Amino acid sequence: MKNLANQFWINRDMQVTMERLSSGMRINRGADDPAGLAISEGMRAHTRGIDQALENTQEAMVFLNARDRIMAEQQDIGMRLMELAVRAANEATLTTSDMQKLDDEAQALITQLDTMGKSSSLRGSEGTKLVFNAGQLDVIWVIDQTGSMGAPIASVVAGAPNMYSQLAAKGFDLRMGAVGYGVGAVGNLSVTAPPGSPFNALTATGSKSLQGGSAGFVADVNAIAGALQGSRERGLDASLEAIYSTGIQAQLTARPDAQRVMILLTDADSDDFGEFGANNGINVGQAERDFVVSTMDSWGMSYYVVSTITEGAGGIPADADYTDIATRVASGGGSMALDGPGAWVNTITSALEAFGGPYSLSFQIGADNVGDDKLELNFKTVTARTSGLSSVSLTSATAAQNSIDQVKAGIEFISEERAATGAYMHRMESVIDDLTAERNNTLAAKSNIADTDFAETASGMTKQQIIFNTAVAAGAQANATPSAVLNLISEQGIGQQNDLL
Repeated sequence: MKNLANQFWINRDMQVTMERLSSGMRINRGADDPAGLAISEGMRAHTRGIDQALENTQEAMVFLNARDRIMAEQQDIGMRLMELAVRAANEATLTTSDMQKLDDEAQALITQLDTMGKSSSLRGSEGTKLVFNAGQLDVIWVIDQTGSMGAPIASVVAGAPNMYSQLAAKGFDLRMGAVGYGVGAVGNLSVTAPPGSPFNALTATGSKSLQGGSAGFVADVNAIAGALQGSRERGLDASLEAIYSTGIQAQLTARPDAQRVMILLTDADSDDFGEFGANNGINVGQAERDFVVSTMDSWGMSYYVVSTITEGAGGIPADADYTDIATRVASGGGSMALDGPGAWVNTITSALEAFGGPYSLSFQIGADNVGDDKLELNFKTVTARTSGLSSVSLTSATAAQNSIDQVKAGIEFISEERAATGAYMHRMESVIDDLTAERNNTLAAKSNIADTDFAETASGMTKQQIIFNTAVAAGAQANATPSAVLNLISEQGIGQQNDLL
C-alpha cells in the first residue's frame, strides 16, 4: 500500500510538471500558489490596462496629427490672404474692379477657413471637432441705462435664461455679467489713456460679477433697470471702463483661458468723447476709434453691438462708431435690433456660439484612476473670428493696408496653436515610451511569479521520471519474486519429493 501511495504522489507531481511545461505557466490553478495567483492576476489586469492606455495614446496622436494638418491648411489660406492684402494695398496699379475681385477671393478664403474650423472632425458630424469646440465663454453686457432703455432691458431679462440653457446644451461653460452706464461727468477719452484710467461712465448698480447662472445675471440686469435715468450715452467709455476699472476688475476680469465677448446694448446715439447733438457719434475721430479697437484686441475681447429698434429709425442712422468698431475688433462683431425676447436670443446665441472658446479634452493615458493617468490638453478654437481674419477687407487700399497687420496676427495665432499641438504630440510620444517601459516591467515582475522556469521544471521532471521508473521497477521486482518461487515449486512436480521444501 505504501508503494502504491508513493506512486500516486509521484504521478501527480509529474502531471503538474507536464502541465507547467506545456502551458508555460507555473500557476495554472488556485491550489498551485494561492498568494502568487492573487498577485499575478493583479499584474495581469494592470498589463491589460496599460495595453488599452497605449491604444488610447495612439488615438490621441491620430487626433493631434489631424488637428495639425487642418491648421496647416488654414495657415496656407493665411499666406494667400497675405499675398492678396499686399497686392490690394498697391493702389496705383489697381482699378475699383480689381480691388473687388481681390476682396471676393479673400472673403471666399476666409469663409473656407471658417468652414474648416467649424466642421473638421475625425468621425463626421458627430465626432469631436479638431479645431473648434464649445468652451469657456465670458460675456460682459454693457447696458445703456438712460430712460429710453426700459423695454430693451426687460427683453434681456426675459431672454437671458434661454440664452444660458441654449449655450449650456451646446457644451459652453458660460458666465455673463452686466454693468450699466449713463451718468457721470463728460470727458474726452485720451488715445493714450493708461490702464486704470477712470472714464466715469459706469454706475454702481448691480454686483458687477460674472455669473455662472441666469438667476444672478437677471438680478444684476434688474438692478440696472431699476436705476434708469436720463443722462448722456457714453457706450464706448463704458466699454473701456468695464475692462480697465480697477474698482470692478476683480469681479469682471474674464477667466484667463476664456473666450471674451463684450456686448454693448444701446439705442440710437452716443455722446462719447464729449460731443453732443443728434448723431454726434459719427463725428468721433478715427484716432479715438483706433484706440478702442486696439484696447479690445489687447484684452482679447470680441465685440458685439445690440441696438434697439429705434436705431436707424426717424431719420437717425445707425451709430457709425459702433459699427466701425464691431467690424474691426479682431474677433469681429455685428449689429442687430433687440425687439423682443424671442428671435434676438437665437441670434445672439448663434453669434456667441460662432466665437467658440478655449476648451480641454481629457485622455486616459494610464491604467489607474490617479491624476497622472488622466491627461487634460488645452486647445484654442481656430476659426476666422478667433484668428482675427474675419475682419480682413480688401475693398480699398487703406483697408488692405490695415488688413496686412490683421493677416500677420492671424497667421501668428494659428502658428502658436500649431506649436502647442506639436508640443502635445511630443508629450504623447514620451507617454508612449513610459507606458511601454511600464508594461515591460510589469510583465517581467509577473513572469517571475507566474511563469514556468523551464530549466528547473525540466530538471525536476527528469528527477521525477527516474523516481517513478525506479518505483515501477521496484514494484515489478517485488511482484516477480513470489511468482518465481511458485514456478520453481511447480517444476518439481506435484506429489514428488521436492528438494526445495
